[in-house]
Amino acid sequence: MKSLVLSIICIFGFSSSSLVADQEKLPAEITHQSGDGFKLCKQQLITKALFFDIVDVGIYYKDCPKKINVFDDSEKLLRFHYLRKVTGKQFKEGAEEYLKYNLTNKQHKLCFRQYLDINNAYVDVNDGDFYDLFKIKEKGLDLYLNGKPLSQFKNDDCESLYFKIWFGEKSMSSDFKKLLSQ
Repeated sequence: MKSLVLSIICIFGFSSSSLVADQEKLPAEITHQSGDGFKLCKQQLITKALFFDIVDVGIYYKDCPKKINVFDDSEKLLRFHYLRKVTGKQFKEGAEEYLKYNLTNKQHKLCFRQYLDINNAYVDVNDGDFYDLFKIKEKGLDLYLNGKPLSQFKNDDCESLYFKIWFGEKSMSSDFKKLLSQ
């Protein structure tokens, strides 16, 4: 019986070293280049077909709110720490697809052109790479890959709507919604 339990643990990757590794992927605190600090409030592993781990996602705020609302005007950070290769083309196509699903016609007309710069900035990533998407009042949306700036835009009406890619009514994965639940 003991060997069966150990086999299951090995198959599904539940080990103390993987738990430590998750903490390394999503640090407790991250500082933006402007000096603004953010604390990890919630994290979620995003999988495909239950067996393929894609990305660890963390949502960070300056101070963790009682209820997370990614569409509010609070300053926040989404960190995506990848566990496998994903192409820039997949990012771009996925972002555009889910923005079309989740934005009203009015929102799409107002914001989509500004989203093109961020969507076109996505590049191929490998296991261990991470994207940071900051929302900071003075800067707007600020996208980084492995700590290097890629794209930025400022438009108060459009910044929080970009999060509808992951947290809109239709989502790339139902796992994203778990970040919003308490």
